[in-house]
Amino acid sequence: MNTEITTTATPKFNAFKSLVTESLQRTANRNLMNVWYTDGLAQLYMLRIRHYKGKKKELYDEFLKLGYSTQYDITSRLSYLPSCFKVEVLQTVIFEKDEAYHTEQLLHKGLRQWKYTPRHNFSGSTECYRPDLLTEYCDLNQMIDAVTHPEPAISTPYSLN
Repeated sequence: MNTEITTTATPKFNAFKSLVTESLQRTANRNLMNVWYTDGLAQLYMLRIRHYKGKKKELYDEFLKLGYSTQYDITSRLSYLPSCFKVEVLQTVIFEKDEAYHTEQLLHKGLRQWKYTPRHNFSGSTECYRPDLLTEYCDLNQMIDAVTHPEPAISTPYSLN
């Protein structure tokens, strides 16, 4: 014989459960951040930034930003951006800190032809790229691969004739 048991949680229980869940989540996040800092991790990120302007909030500018952060929570790293920007985190890739910095430098050097100067100057505006960069590369991993493992130049055989 199968007996189905149903329970109904009281509002007081639901509030308690929510409080415990939030507390456990904060503790887990703190522990993860401690591991992040002690292990020397960092991340490269790719953002899509849209600048809206005017009372109608019309799209004024759009670009990608590539960067590097040692902070676990990438959104806290982005708090310096102007409030008129709508920021979308497209992708992050985790590395050891030194490797992340080196890879970021390679990205900026290897993607020069895609550089973009935003209409609104801000700290970090030198790390911006045209949005059509994503038509050439489908994601950050592909960009990293392209700049860290460039294709060899095609050479023609040398002939003495």
